[in-house]
Amino acid sequence: MRSKEIAFEVQKALFTYNFYWSVIQCVGLYVIKLMSGLNKFKEVLSLKDLSLRPVKSVIWLIALVLLTLGILWASAISMGYLYYGSWSRYLEVWGRLVKELPLFSKYIL
Repeated sequence: MRSKEIAFEVQKALFTYNFYWSVIQCVGLYVIKLMSGLNKFKEVLSLKDLSLRPVKSVIWLIALVLLTLGILWASAISMGYLYYGSWSRYLEVWGRLVKELPLFSKYIL
């Protein structure tokens, strides 16, 4: 197997089993509940702050979403050029990867 094929199989395995992070997060929340820390957790992630300053909160949420999207796009574009030499080649590999993923992984992605 060539190194590019090995790298593709590793990438496919990572995207196939990425749902385990969601499982780990749910287990973590359940452990917090078992340890009676759910009320403190709810205080930290309260929606009261959003209702006190709704305009400022919405602006911050929009800014964070745009920042996150910018980081994701910058990493995708840089990976495309650094690892595959061009954006079109990266899209070809990404398309092949998505076609070979199981259905449950596509839903989670």
